[in-house]
This record gives sequence, structure tokens and C-alpha cells, in this order.
Amino acid sequence: MQMISLHLLLHRPLPGRESLDPLFGPYISTLPQNFDYHPLSWTIKRNIGPSLDILPPDASWALQDLSSKFRNDLAAVSSFVHDHPQILKAASKAPSEFMEDNESLVHDYLWAWLNVNTRCIYHQIKNSPSDPDNITLCPILDFANHSSHLPGMKPPSPGNGNLRSNLYRDFSLLSPSDSSVDADSELHLQYGAHCNRVLFIEYGFVLSPDSIPEDQRTLEVNVDDIVEALVVEKGETGVWMKSVLVLDNYWRDWTMHYASGSAFPSYRLVMALRLISIFPSGPLPSSSEEMLRPWKNVVLGNCDKLSSNLEEAWCNILRNVCTTVIERAFTALVTPEVKVHDFIVALWTEERFVAERTRAQRLFMATLLIQAIVVLVMVGITFRMVDEHVSFSTSGYKTLPCYLALFALAEVFEMFMAADALRLRNIIQLVGILLFHLALIVSAALQVHQTRDALINGSVDCSDPDATNYLINCDVPGSLWRKIEPFLIVTPCIIAASWLIMMFWIKQLYGEFGWAIFHIVGANPKTKTMYQYYQVEICLLKFDFFFFTGVTMQLLIVVLSKNSAEFGITIAAIPIVLGLLMGAALAVQREIKWLMTISLVLRRISVSKFYRYSQKLLSTGTVYKLVRFYEPSSTSQYNTTRATLTVFTIVAFLLLFGTFVVGLRCFSDFDRGLLPSKVHGQSYKPVSTKVDLFNNGNMSQRQSSYNGGSVLAPRISIE
Repeated sequence: MQMISLHLLLHRPLPGRESLDPLFGPYISTLPQNFDYHPLSWTIKRNIGPSLDILPPDASWALQDLSSKFRNDLAAVSSFVHDHPQILKAASKAPSEFMEDNESLVHDYLWAWLNVNTRCIYHQIKNSPSDPDNITLCPILDFANHSSHLPGMKPPSPGNGNLRSNLYRDFSLLSPSDSSVDADSELHLQYGAHCNRVLFIEYGFVLSPDSIPEDQRTLEVNVDDIVEALVVEKGETGVWMKSVLVLDNYWRDWTMHYASGSAFPSYRLVMALRLISIFPSGPLPSSSEEMLRPWKNVVLGNCDKLSSNLEEAWCNILRNVCTTVIERAFTALVTPEVKVHDFIVALWTEERFVAERTRAQRLFMATLLIQAIVVLVMVGITFRMVDEHVSFSTSGYKTLPCYLALFALAEVFEMFMAADALRLRNIIQLVGILLFHLALIVSAALQVHQTRDALINGSVDCSDPDATNYLINCDVPGSLWRKIEPFLIVTPCIIAASWLIMMFWIKQLYGEFGWAIFHIVGANPKTKTMYQYYQVEICLLKFDFFFFTGVTMQLLIVVLSKNSAEFGITIAAIPIVLGLLMGAALAVQREIKWLMTISLVLRRISVSKFYRYSQKLLSTGTVYKLVRFYEPSSTSQYNTTRATLTVFTIVAFLLLFGTFVVGLRCFSDFDRGLLPSKVHGQSYKPVSTKVDLFNNGNMSQRQSSYNGGSVLAPRISIE
């Protein structure tokens, strides 16, 4: 780097002239004449470019590091020239100009240094990935057109795991195999996967947020300042925590990433936040070493995570970090000084984009909570307005209390399922919640029709305005139905809108939870498939309970007399079915064969199409209940709730059948090595050896974007 930039310095062409270098002169003459657009020029020349105070903190730090490298190289080159003055004989400049305090020399060397730094390409030719010889100048690439999109060509990345076979090979460029390229068409050199901060600091440009599809973006935000402030706030304990993080090489370089359509924190950030979550502020506790042991076990690979409470604690801290990033980005983006510079707007936008998607869990839960509140308010208003005019003891009007109870249960159940899915990082359960939410839309839409049937029941002569209950049982202006109709219509609309928003957040969470199964079962595809079937079975059992409880609750409210035998049996069935479902979950998790056999037999009976089973089981027989809704002897009881009960019963039947089928598959996977993963939540453990992942060379290692997206500094990112 220093020698090449010195050569360019010695042979920089004068304005309007060619370089006098006899060998590389023609190439040197084609290089850019100035780099006033580059942020490093703003720190050196100071009279050009915007104020550096409006840059995001991580960009400002990176620019300071780059400036320090430049200053160090300038000092080294000046020292070399001072010790070897004979080198100046071939220079295009007078020897007197090579003085350390010469501003012209600094500017000329800045030109030479940036020409090299912006044209470096990384190609591993030494055993150490951080060896300086792995970075070189590749002039021919200067004549290539560049693009971040396919089709393109880029250097191949070592992929066979054998380092020796990748050393000392010729440099080559590969075109993509997954896209067609016509004959005689131009292939652009494809930029690697670097965030805008790197592109801006190293090369002086940024990519527009809209120039790359969202699922192809590679973004990064450094949050060193925010996390370090959290450590400092701990006081004496914070000083000790810093020494622990430094000792284990987890101090600073805390980042959040966005790649392949999902956001996630780096493993370094996760480990720092885990440590912060363990210790309180103030004096160092006397039991600090004992409190530190779980964190050390994670570092050494003896376990995968801390306790559930501490895991939740560091996730909450991460959400607060994301909030801080979003707030400062929002403040910057409305600042006039920032708004006039598109490249700085792109940097702040990237920070906000990553932070907003890293807190997808929080926003997903917020979406559900807001939707639940709005829906319950709409249902409550409807219930109150009808209650003021009619008596719910009349069978025809029981659809409203049934409606309120059903949606109250559904919203509480959905919130529980969502929190459980996020806790378990279970993407299958999140998909189940989407389907469940779709069922709520259907149920809310059916309720509009059922409520109208309950009120407009033909019991009043609606042609006579003086008739009793005219405004209650007629569809006329000012009637009860006209008043509650907007609230009934709003409910499915709100649920549908929240469903679309939930789909967006679950898409973000899909990538974030993508590593969860890998951490639990490892990389074996067969084991992964077996574990996914296990997750589906557990998820179906949870939904079984809701739909059974929903049908039972509607029956209790709408048709069953408190003095009837069926009422008592239906009440007794709730804890029995709950116990059976819990037993089924225990059987499939612990691989208890006799309990699993009983569970499968009972499920087979519950979905039986034989009437004799239905009569024996009464309220637990799905088909029996479905038939009862349409029997002439009982059809009047279900008149205003038949549609909802039918939908619920059919879905419950299908869920029971699906649970039975998937249960058979899970039963076949017993004794195949999955038990530790199901019981303890993990069977995969990293090797219990402390590996120096972050101190394997020069931490200032730079790699060009020509390398296809190799990491610019040693870093491990797992989560």
C-alpha cells in the first residue's frame, strides 16, 4: 500500500500533462485527477465537503480510523524518502517538495493514497487471511464497468474448506450460473455485499436504498457508543464488566445486520448485552464470579444461552438500543443540513432501516396488541348498545354475548401464542398464528350476518312505524341495527389490516429465527425435518384446545340449560380435554410410547364418523355436535349462531384429524436421536474450546468490494 502510493506520488502527472513514469505512465494518466468527493478529503483539506458532525456516529468513527491510517502511511513514506533520498531522482516533483509540513505534498499523497485504497482487491495468497500481501492493486479492473446486480462476474470465494487448495492460484472471475447470459453481452464486475458505511468510507459513494431489492441488501449499523454508555452506567460494576469483555475479545465492534431479507444482531453484540443483563448498577457484587459463570459457559460453548429471564432481559435491552438508533436517525433525517446531501441521507436511512427490522418482535407484538384493543372496543360497544334494548336471556339474542366471549378468548389466546412463539423462536407457530388470524376475519365477517338475523327476525311489522320494537327489530334509519352495523363491519376490516401488517413482520422474523433449529438440532437435514414435524404437532395441540374451548363456550352460552345433563358434561369436558392435550404434548416431547399410543387412540375416537362414538362422547364428539346444529329437533336453538358454530366445528374436526396424522409421523420418529433436542431445547453444542476468533491478525484489515462480499474485519455473526 505504502510503496505503491509512493510510486504514484513520485509520478503524479502535472495538470494537463501525461505522467512521466516510463512503465506505468499511460495507466497513471488515466487515474482520477482529484478525490474531492471522497470523505477522507473533507478531513484533510477541510475547506471542501459538508460538516462531519452530521454523519452517523459509526461513519464518523470509521472515517477517523481511515484518516489515522492515511496519516500513519504518510509519516512512513516521508520517513522512507528522508532515509532514501536517491529515490527522488526519478520523481516528477522537485526534492524540496517532499517535506512533512508541505500542504501540497499532503494533498498529492492523498491523491496517490486514495487511488490505491479505492482500487485494492483482496485475494488470499498467504496462509493468514489478514496478511497485507493479500491486498493488491489490480489496474485492469479499472477498465471494467461495475454493478451490484446480476448478471455480473466476481472473484470466486473459497468454498471447499481446504485452505491450501485455494492458495497461490491464478486470479479468476466467475459469471453466475443461475442467470442466463447472451452471447456478446456485457458482464459488469459485481460489487460484493457491503453496507453503505463501508462503501462511503472506503470508496466515497453510497447505493440508493431503492437501487437494490430489499431481500438482496446487506446493511450494518455499529452501536458501540450506545452499548458502551450502558456499560458506563453500571459504575464500578461497569468497569469490571469492561475488563471481562476485553479479556474475552468481546469489547466493541457491536453491530446489527440486515441480510437475506432479515435483521439480526451480531454475536458480539448479543454476548455484550447478555453480560449487561446479568449485573445491576453500582458496586461490584461480592458474588460477581458466581454470577459470571453462566455467561462464561456460553462463551466456552458449554451451553447455548442463559436462563429464560436473562435471555428476555437482553432482548429488551436490544429493543431499547434499536429505539435509540431509530430516534437519532429520525432526528437527523429532518435536519436541513442532512437533507441537502443525498449520500448522508442514505447513511441515516440505512441505520433506521436496520434498527426498525431488528425490533420486529416488539412491533409484531405491538401490532397484535393494538388490533386486540380496537377489536374488543368495537365488540364491547356493540354489546353495550344491544344490551340497552334487548334481554340476552332470549335465545335469539344470545349471539352477541357469544360474539363478545369468543373474541375476548381469541385475542387473549392469540397474544399468548405470539409471545410463546417469540420466546421459542418458532416460525412454524407464527405461521399458525397467521392462519388463526385469517379464521378470525372469517368469524368476524359471519358475525355481521348473524347479528342482523338475530335483530331483524321478522317478529315485527316493519311497515308500521308505531309497532312495538319497531326500531329494534327493523332495518330502518335510526334503528338499533343501523347503529351497531358500522362497529360490526369495522371489526373484520381491522383484523384484516392487522393480518397484512403481521405478514410483513413475520417475513422479517423468518430470517431472524432461521438459525433457531440449527442451534437446536444441528445441520442434519433429517433431524431438522423430524424436529419440524414435532413443532407442527405441538402447535396443532395448542390450537386444538382453543377451538374445542371456543365451540364449548358457544354451546354453553347459546343453547345449553344449566339444569341439563349435557351442560354438566360439557363443563367437565374442558379440564379433561385440557389434560388429554397436555398428556399428548408430554408424550410426543418425552417420547413416552404408551402415553402416545393412548393419545392417538383417543384422537382417533374423537374424529370418528361413527354415530355410536358420538353419542358416548356427547360434547366431545365433533361430528355429533355438527349434526345437532341442523337436526329439526334442535335447529331453532342454533338459528343465530349456526354459521359460526359450523365453521368452528369443522375447523376443530380438521385440526383433530391433522393432529392425529402428524402425531403418527412423530411417533415413527421416536428413538431416532431427537429426544435431547425436544427435552432440553438443544443437542448441538459448539466445541468447548476457546478459539481466538478476533485476534488473528491486524484488526484494520481491509478487503475490497471486489471480493464478493468478504467481511472487512474479523467478526463472527451467528444470531
